[in-house]
Amino acid sequence: MSKGKKKGKYEKAIIKWRSYYERWRKEVTFCPAFDQNILVTRIGWDHLVSSRFRTKVERVARLEVLPLAKKLIKKSTTYQEYRYKNHLHYFCLVADMDGIKIKVVLSSKLKTGTKNFLSVMVVR
Repeated sequence: MSKGKKKGKYEKAIIKWRSYYERWRKEVTFCPAFDQNILVTRIGWDHLVSSRFRTKVERVARLEVLPLAKKLIKKSTTYQEYRYKNHLHYFCLVADMDGIKIKVVLSSKLKTGTKNFLSVMVVR
């Protein structure tokens, strides 16, 4: 038996959702709202799990709604919010998915350019 440290709930969640995210990255995720494929990149993963401003509980909560985020991206025909900040365009998709209200944030260098998945959050 190895003398390695036992993994906690947070570490197990990271492993589980990292695997999900890596599979999603390899898929084509088309968004009707923008009539284009959305890129799912490491930028989104890093944004979700590397923020020093979020608690582990909040990080896991965001990871747990990744399947709903994917579903919302594929179903959305419009975006609900738009912002331009620090030379990036941010688009938000907001909807009640399976009884949970979520917001998906996509970013792009150009307003009409390729969108990248950046974040997902549960809206209270």
